[in-house]
Amino acid sequence: MKNKIEVNEIKKSYNGLDTIENISLTLKENRIVSIIGPSGCGKTTLFEIISGLDRPDRGSVFIDGTDYTGRTGRVSYMRQKDLLFPWLTILDNVSLPVLLKGEEKESARKKALEFFDVFGLKGFENYYPSQLSGGMKQRAAFLRSYMFSDDIMLLDEPFGGLDAITRRKMQLWLQELINKFQSSILFITHSVDEAIFLSDEIYVLSKRPAKVIEVLEIKLKKPRDISVFSSAGFIKIKEEILSKLNI
Repeated sequence: MKNKIEVNEIKKSYNGLDTIENISLTLKENRIVSIIGPSGCGKTTLFEIISGLDRPDRGSVFIDGTDYTGRTGRVSYMRQKDLLFPWLTILDNVSLPVLLKGEEKESARKKALEFFDVFGLKGFENYYPSQLSGGMKQRAAFLRSYMFSDDIMLLDEPFGGLDAITRRKMQLWLQELINKFQSSILFITHSVDEAIFLSDEIYVLSKRPAKVIEVLEIKLKKPRDISVFSSAGFIKIKEEILSKLNI
């Protein structure tokens, strides 16, 4: 199983404030790795460095064996807020990454339409973001990210703004989608339950400046359903993570 992302000894400070201290992590092919840690510890900063939107003070980011430190355009990056353009239909929002890569408008739309059914968006092509529920907007935002880069995706608290019931439905949906498309995903979450449910591996970070204090391999059988939340194995992993976070 090859490495899709290798982060090597990243350090980052802003105006003399240490944000990230010597973080290394690996995302292997067809795996989902969650990153969990206290609010403000530097998780989003780490994603900005991995995506190339920011440069580290020290360290490197390799993607598929190539040095991408400070270079954009290789991985998709979905933030917590859907960031859909309100003046565009869902189809035009989703096809935008293909359009920006140089495809003609109709060709970009055609490529995007191929995924509307499996992403649960069929029938909503000509709707506008304001006409969709929070969960549906997140599906559209996820598909737009997928259209940019389908093999490596960075998801930063994608379900954080949803109510508990919708969030659980989206977790189940995302698991099914990952199994189908075999994407490699880095996932930021503040929910320990969500991290355990979705992940193959979890990196637990300290408070700022963020350091890796624990790496846990999640060996719970996949695919997982809601019964896993009450299993002994799940509860044991959760207690270990909470103890590391001093919660």
